[in-house]
Amino acid sequence: MTSLFLAVEEAENHGESKDDYIEAICTLTKHESATRSLLNALMDAVLLHEKQWQEIEHRVDYQTKYTDREQAREDFLREYFSK
Repeated sequence: MTSLFLAVEEAENHGESKDDYIEAICTLTKHESATRSLLNALMDAVLLHEKQWQEIEHRVDYQTKYTDREQAREDFLREYFSK
């Protein structure tokens, strides 16, 4: 695996955790302090996901191969599931 592949994998895995937060937020809507804590965690996860993608987009190996995130993600998923 290339280091670019590993960087995309890490960014994609952080993106998946937001669904867990959304489900928990829906369950705990009657508890304001718990909901606030979960929303803060969700915002942190979203910001981390975006930061990781921005770091990936500045890599030379990304810039020479891709023009957008969707291309990189499709390539990543194709390689990931072909194994």
